[in-house]
Formats: sequence, structure tokens, C-alpha cells
Amino acid sequence: MNHWAAHLALIKRVCDVQAETADAIWYLDGDAGICEMRNGALFSCSDLNEFNELCEMFSGEDMTE
Repeated sequence: MNHWAAHLALIKRVCDVQAETADAIWYLDGDAGICEMRNGALFSCSDLNEFNELCEMFSGEDMTE
């Protein structure tokens, strides 16, 4: 299992997943909505439209420093 798949499995076990694509996941951790990208980007996210916009803008970009 690769790092991203293992990370997703952990998120799915402990958080309420709202949406997922091949490169991103949006989940609720308590009251916080979080969008995580495979490329390392992490954003606050409050709804599906925002998740889709973040995916359009940042999927495929290298967010590591």
C-alpha cells in the first residue's frame, strides 16, 4: 500500500469523509472541514462546491517545499 492509500485509510477510519477523488479527499474532523490533496496541500473546506474548486485549482501541482 502506498503512502497516499495508507493515509486515506486512516482518514476514513477516524473522520467523516464527505467526498473523494483520485487526488483529493474532503472530510470532517470534529467541526472542521478539511480538504487534503495528494500533492501535500491542505485547505479548510466547508462544502462540496469549495472542494471541487480546490481540486480544479490545485490538483496536480507540487505543493511541497
